[in-house]
Amino acid sequence: MKRPLAYITAHWGESTDENMKLAAKYCRAVYDAGYQPICPLVMHSLFLRDAIPQEHKDNLDMSKDYLYIVLSDNSITTRFLTLWLTFSPA
Repeated sequence: MKRPLAYITAHWGESTDENMKLAAKYCRAVYDAGYQPICPLVMHSLFLRDAIPQEHKDNLDMSKDYLYIVLSDNSITTRFLTLWLTFSPA
């Protein structure tokens, strides 16, 4: 079964460890709901270093590219908005 894409992001805090745990939790919940999570925080933190200005910029650019891919399909956009409402804090 091909899973629809779901872009995972949030207002992350100062603690990298807590951010990763929270991102993994969100990704798991989205996966369990039948989607394929795309989370730049999890993916990029494995190989990019935000302390290096060019890599920080590349991280932001690649994250925007992923978001564009997810939102470029109207059916995906509808699912994205539904997931956002479902998993957003009250």
